Amino acid sequence: MRLNVAAIVISGLVMGCTDTPTQPDATSGGAPALSRDSGIGATMVKFGQTGVDLNLPTGTCMFRPDGTGNYNNFLRTNTDGSVFLKLQDESGTITVIPTGGRAWTGTGRANVIWPNYRGDVNTAAWFEMTIVGTVSAAGKTAHATCVYRIANGTAVEWFVKLQ
Repeated sequence: MRLNVAAIVISGLVMGCTDTPTQPDATSGGAPALSRDSGIGATMVKFGQTGVDLNLPTGTCMFRPDGTGNYNNFLRTNTDGSVFLKLQDESGTITVIPTGGRAWTGTGRANVIWPNYRGDVNTAAWFEMTIVGTVSAAGKTAHATCVYRIANGTAVEWFVKLQ
């Protein structure tokens, strides 16, 4: 009996590996060792007085904090003179636009950790941004997640996801 079960499991595994892989839907994506240079995989993070825009190849996420949105309020100067930007669980309005899709808008929260902040993500050695919330469009509601992480000067994780 155990031999039959093992044979069925192994044949199912082999069949599963030979199937054509499915393409992920247009609302999510990611790649290890993503380049921050121009071309596929390039990204741009814009901080302004009214919020932050995260433009990824798989979509755009915009965060507008409750209140003034002045990011200078979140800057700290380290003892070595470098500047550290940290937003922790800030609430606000989010808009998510998957590439080729419609805009989804709702409320959410943002976390940003940016040691040695210089205002330009292209010079960042370390950067992490996460936006989560509940958004809606055309009478439908979804949970939105936007993530962008840079480690050692290389983007290592990014995605825009609606579930």
